[in-house]
Amino acid sequence: MYEWALETMQYLSAMNLDRTRSPSEVEVALDQLQHFVNAHPSPLTVETEHNMNDTLARINNSELDAMWRTARQRCVHSLYRGWG
Repeated sequence: MYEWALETMQYLSAMNLDRTRSPSEVEVALDQLQHFVNAHPSPLTVETEHNMNDTLARINNSELDAMWRTARQRCVHSLYRGWG
């Protein structure tokens, strides 16, 4: 999951969305982003999140819990970085 978040953040950074000005440039950027999303779906699903939370509750390990929170936060950040 961490690798997916890192790869997605790098991809979004490389897109230079702040330099996209014309409607045609926006359309191209959206097409490229859609292609990336289709090729690299997010590993963070509701089911995955619930499974991880349940597993961590049973294990009761604060270090693993912190690692999960970090990975989840990075995925969420990557998912919404380009949209906000």
